[in-house]
Amino acid sequence: MDRFRKLYLNALKRVAAFLCLVIIVTGCSNPQIGFKKVYCFLDNFGFSADQVVHYIAEDSLDLSRVGFKVVQKKWDFLSEKKLDHDAYFFIQKPAAPKLKSIEGLDHCNFSYLGENDDFILYQYHLAFYSKYLGRVQLGKYIDGTHLDQGSLMLEMAGKRQKSAKGIKVIRTEKNQAFPFTLKTNLAQYTKEGYAIESWLALKAAEPRANIAWVQNFKTQDEVSLIYHRDHIFLEDTSTFREFDWFFDIRNDQISTDIFKSYLWNIDNKMVDVKNFQIIFLNKYTGLARRTHIIKSPFIWNPRVSEETWQRSAPIFDREAPYTKVPPNHTGLHFARQLAVQPIMEGDSMNLEFKAWSDQGDTEVLLVFEVSNSLGTIDRHEIVRQVKKEATIFSVSFSLEGHHKEDRFVCYFQNSNSAKAVLISSVQGAIISKNEICK
Repeated sequence: MDRFRKLYLNALKRVAAFLCLVIIVTGCSNPQIGFKKVYCFLDNFGFSADQVVHYIAEDSLDLSRVGFKVVQKKWDFLSEKKLDHDAYFFIQKPAAPKLKSIEGLDHCNFSYLGENDDFILYQYHLAFYSKYLGRVQLGKYIDGTHLDQGSLMLEMAGKRQKSAKGIKVIRTEKNQAFPFTLKTNLAQYTKEGYAIESWLALKAAEPRANIAWVQNFKTQDEVSLIYHRDHIFLEDTSTFREFDWFFDIRNDQISTDIFKSYLWNIDNKMVDVKNFQIIFLNKYTGLARRTHIIKSPFIWNPRVSEETWQRSAPIFDREAPYTKVPPNHTGLHFARQLAVQPIMEGDSMNLEFKAWSDQGDTEVLLVFEVSNSLGTIDRHEIVRQVKKEATIFSVSFSLEGHHKEDRFVCYFQNSNSAKAVLISSVQGAIISKNEICK
């Protein structure tokens, strides 16, 4: 009798499980927005039960049974910038244009993660003004002057004090060879498109201080991978001098690697440190961030990219650096392996740039070439009309049939015999849609 009872109970459990599945599936297909549709959407992203996800809308939903930690907020929550850095939020798909109308927020603040017929999921980021890139997405920020001694990220031998002008400084100790070190692992910043910018401001506390500023990447076992050293000679004890360093994180670096930025006090003199920072930045700021997954990004950085961009001499007499493509010339030559990640179905190459001509209306030709090891070339030529006012252009083409190992080449061609074309803010990426829960 007990055996039949167990079989009966097991059958009831299977029926109940099947009915729950039917309820959820039918809830996903129900045209009315409700907790089942929210569950279907968020379940595809692997959120844990305690991961906070914000739902931004003017009308609230009953999400008490959704199974995820969803916090509902109105649109002014975004406009007042109350989201934490790297927080997740989703909106109803028809509301997407509202993101463009929020003052003070732009595509640097958002990363598109995925969508379905009802919702779009984003991640919110703080923005940062880079000396090299302008306004970009902030990844991680470490400020040595605001961390307590003994922090895992800071090794410091010195005393906090105020200068005669009230500026907070740290005076290093005499005869201390390595007075100041900022360190961190690369964590998630080995993803494509990230860079490191380091800032330093210091002066001699006693004359003739000889300092080396070192940027060093190491493995977790302290094996040195990349080493860069700048020598700084400090004679003036009254004026702070500022220094900075920029580095593109390489594809062969891994998340457990350690980055150190430290001072080597060669002559063991005291120095005053006013500013010591490491900033991880996402370089790609293109409009495609709102609606696509960004892969294998690249950018013309006029201060550090001379080796990868040919015929791109920068000009700095305006708000943003730009380069000139003279009449009957080509410019901004760029080449690399097509991608780091495999090319997937639906992937396309997207390039954005700003162009104008001080001499009036003309046109510029943008040439793309993708070739494989056999020399087979897929060539695209795209013409854009250029006016006296600067215009942002976005062009793209399909990568169907291509592989990540193929070679990618692009350049601009100006066929006008009299008018130069001025170009700035050039950046590109492979873009993908992430459509889920169909």
